[in-house]
Amino acid sequence: MQMLLMTAGSLPCVQKLIEYGADRFAKTRDGKTPATVAGEMNTTRVWYRALDECGYDFDGHTKVLPLGLTPWVRSKTAMSKFFFLWPFLMIFMALWILSHMVVFAAVPIMIATTYGLQWLAQKVASQSISEYRILQKTPYLSGVFAGSLFWVGVRYVFYVLPATYTSSPISNICFALFFSLTAYFYFTAMVEDPGFVPKLGSRNQQRAVIAELFEQWKFDEENFCVSCMVRKPLRSKHCKRCGRCVAKHDHHCPWIDNCVGSNNLRHFVLYITCLEVGIILFVQLTYSYIAILPAPVNPTCNVINETLCDYVLRDTFTLVLDVWVIIQLVWVTMLCAVQLVQISRNQTTYENMRGHSIDRSYPSSRAFASALAAGTTSFEGAGLSSAGQGPNPALAHGAAHRHGRGGCLQQWTSLLGIDTFFATARDGLRDGPRATRAKNPFSRGVVTNCRDFWCDPAPYFGQREAGSGMLGGEVVNYNQMYEMPSRMHSGGRYRSLADDDPEQNA
Repeated sequence: MQMLLMTAGSLPCVQKLIEYGADRFAKTRDGKTPATVAGEMNTTRVWYRALDECGYDFDGHTKVLPLGLTPWVRSKTAMSKFFFLWPFLMIFMALWILSHMVVFAAVPIMIATTYGLQWLAQKVASQSISEYRILQKTPYLSGVFAGSLFWVGVRYVFYVLPATYTSSPISNICFALFFSLTAYFYFTAMVEDPGFVPKLGSRNQQRAVIAELFEQWKFDEENFCVSCMVRKPLRSKHCKRCGRCVAKHDHHCPWIDNCVGSNNLRHFVLYITCLEVGIILFVQLTYSYIAILPAPVNPTCNVINETLCDYVLRDTFTLVLDVWVIIQLVWVTMLCAVQLVQISRNQTTYENMRGHSIDRSYPSSRAFASALAAGTTSFEGAGLSSAGQGPNPALAHGAAHRHGRGGCLQQWTSLLGIDTFFATARDGLRDGPRATRAKNPFSRGVVTNCRDFWCDPAPYFGQREAGSGMLGGEVVNYNQMYEMPSRMHSGGRYRSLADDDPEQNA
């Protein structure tokens, strides 16, 4: 019976049952194997794909990789280290090829080499654990940044610093400081708890929470997480990549391979801010470094003129590295701009992209009725009619927007934060005396919002108390915030939420 359920046609269900140890060789009373039953139910493709993605061959036996690599490829710890360190080699190979070969040969060889190394990484991912089957879901992208930081540091210590420490002492001190701060805040944001909402200790506690939400007509996916079995605080979101609910969820950042939330948001902002300044200082220092180097004898280049060729041939590796970090400067600048604007609004990226509104005051009876009609309580799929309405109309637009699937270009605009940058820019253009932006109940004005973020008593160097933060000059705990703040900022003034209470206005 268990294997019959596995061949019902749902790939995620089949995968989960196999991962949790379901018998892959069980037979029915008639002696039919799972493959036979899958064939009869026209789900053979699902059955074989589930076996393949769980690391088994079509007969259900564990795949054996050559050179004894099976235990390593199936180990999450080993694979995490591999995908994190692999870009270190890729970046070095690309830089070395571009700086040591004739440009006509260097570009195609670099592209072929980089593609081959990435293809190899993807091949390893396809044989690894199920959650690493997609390369972007591994620590690969965080390794791209860490590898860039590493090679910049190596080049600076062994080449740039010895040549410029006397001519540019202030710039060197500033760069060393910002490089160190970038590395510190980067690794802190990557390894620390982003603000996971604590799970309940027992099923009795879970039942009590569910019963309380039922009494309040709030048992829906806006207030309760089925995966974590906890009541969801305001501003929280369940991250599928982390498998946990994150308090004051900003976004899941593949460049740090971690969520950004209440505990590490400030460290993340400091990381990208220090990175922005560090890149500018590095480019300035390398310019001074190249100018100090002796000119090559009889420089010859195939594409550029002699003057430019004279500078390029002095240290081509460093100049190519400069180009690489300047490319990073583009998306880092956009990311910094978005985060600083959102800090001034006391807003997260998640709230920004879903249209600012976090309205849980929508009548629960109507939400419940909508959910029953749609067969779900999720605003992402429940009751989305042609008019874009769902259980919570305030969220319908953002939910409908997320249903659109994009190609490679859209994936990269999301990874680099370009979509968030333009969404914030468009939103800023709409701001005006007659702007109709949804109210942000957490905003206390630009000055107070910035003071809450930067003057938070939590330590800059070290971990903060889980879920703690500042709101309107007062310490709050986002792990336990289930009701809207008592005051809402609107049109440059504060008004009490009690003014909207129909019972008090009656």
